[in-house]
Amino acid sequence: MSASRPIDAAFFDDLFGAYERSPAIRALMRSALDERLPVEVEPYSFVTMNALEAIAQQLRLSTDALLVDLACGRGGPGMWITRATGARLIGVDFSAVAVTQARARIAAFRLQDRAEFRIGELHATGLTDAQADALLCVDSVQFAGDPRLVAQEAARVLRPGGSLVFTGWEPRETGDHRLPECFVNLDFGGLLRTAGFDEVAVTHRPDLQRRQQAVFRRALATDPGRDRAMTQLRAEAVRMLPLMPLLRRVHITAVRARR
Repeated sequence: MSASRPIDAAFFDDLFGAYERSPAIRALMRSALDERLPVEVEPYSFVTMNALEAIAQQLRLSTDALLVDLACGRGGPGMWITRATGARLIGVDFSAVAVTQARARIAAFRLQDRAEFRIGELHATGLTDAQADALLCVDSVQFAGDPRLVAQEAARVLRPGGSLVFTGWEPRETGDHRLPECFVNLDFGGLLRTAGFDEVAVTHRPDLQRRQQAVFRRALATDPGRDRAMTQLRAEAVRMLPLMPLLRRVHITAVRARR
C-alpha cells in the first residue's frame, strides 16, 4: 500500500477493482498462503485454512446466530464461516466496490437467504445496539483513524456474552516509530478491555506471519506485466517485508461483558 496515498474508501475501491480483474493474483494468494483454502474464499487478507477453522470455533456460532464481519472486503472468510456454522451474516465495509463484489459472490457460497452486505465504517456500522451474536474483523483495525472507536463500536453492536475475533499486527515494542503510525501503539488487548470486553486473549501467530512473508516474496518474484493488482501487491511487499521483524502477527479473542 502506498504510504503517500490516503487509506480511504477510494483507495480500497481501486484495490478491490484491480483484484477482481486479476486471476493471477487470486491464484498467487491461494497458492502462497494456503492451498487448502476453498477456491471461492479468494482471500484478500492473510488468513489460512487453519486460522479460518479456529475462528469459526472461537466465534461460538449456533444455527441462525448473527455474525457481523467488520471491514468484510469481498466477503470470502465471513461467508465461509457462515456456511460452515449455519449462521447468518451481515458484512460491513466502507468500499462500495468491495460490497458490490461481496454481494455478487453470495451465490457461490449458497447463502442467498443468509448473507447481506452493507456500506459502513469500522467505527460507525449503522447496526443497532446488541444486534450481533458474534463479531469478526480480519486484518483491518489498523485502518481506522482511531482504533478505540472500533472497539467501542464492536462493544455496542455485540450482545452481552457475544464473542469477538480480531486478527492483525501489533508492534513488538510499543512506540516503535520505525513502523507506520497506525501500528506504533496498537494494543488490541488494552483496546478491548477498555471498551468493555472480558476473557481477552492475544495469541502470537508466527505461522501466519511466515505465510504473509511467503506471499510477499512470491509477488516480488513474479513479473507483474500490465497486471495492476500484482503491481500493487509488489509495492506493498517492498514496503512491508523489511518491517515484518518489528511486528507480531496476532489473533485476538474476547467476550462482550455480561454486566
